[in-house]
Amino acid sequence: ANKIGITLAGEAVTSLTTEAGVTIPTTGNPFIVAGGKLSVSGMAQTCNTWAKIKAVSPDGTGFIVSDTSLADCYGAGATVHIASSTFIEVEGKDYTVTDISLSGTDDVLITVAADLSTIPLITEAQSAEFATEVMFMDRNVQITGSGSSYFQVLHTPNVPQILNGVQFHHMGHAYQDDRYPIQFKYCGSAAGSDVSRNSITSSNQRCISIDGTSDVTVSSNTAL
Repeated sequence: ANKIGITLAGEAVTSLTTEAGVTIPTTGNPFIVAGGKLSVSGMAQTCNTWAKIKAVSPDGTGFIVSDTSLADCYGAGATVHIASSTFIEVEGKDYTVTDISLSGTDDVLITVAADLSTIPLITEAQSAEFATEVMFMDRNVQITGSGSSYFQVLHTPNVPQILNGVQFHHMGHAYQDDRYPIQFKYCGSAAGSDVSRNSITSSNQRCISIDGTSDVTVSSNTAL
């Protein structure tokens, strides 16, 4: 699939002025929507972003999940994160997918470039509630930050914003208020806004923040 990459870099910006003449104080390299409308859709609405491991393949090189949409939405070369099955979060790890194929009518076999037989994974057969979760991190649209970058919809009421299927990598400004990978701030009602199927990777501060804003649908996002 075609991919679009946006990198936020350069000298730090201390303020931005909107078309209405309003000056907004900023830090770092921000991506700000103030008074306008954003509509980005980098993923089909039928695509899921995470699943639980149903079983591990006999040779230990892959796992089975009950979600056939994954075979249509991802392929070889994709990055999948297998979450920790213990209380030690650092045991979670990224893996490169080598193949995704249907396994029967309802399941998908995902093969990775690693031996999973030595990893303490929990399958749905062992525990439907605590089965190990996996999430796909890649998106066709990627916004990469500089270490002090953040995305913000600010003071924009009654405008539906669509943010679907975008990877926010290395976003967020650590130790700074209101500097998160994704934030809606003081928008009042943003009815019709949809923040879905996005991935947040290597976040510098938190993930998604909705502040002083209502009527935003946030669903099926993954964050790490």
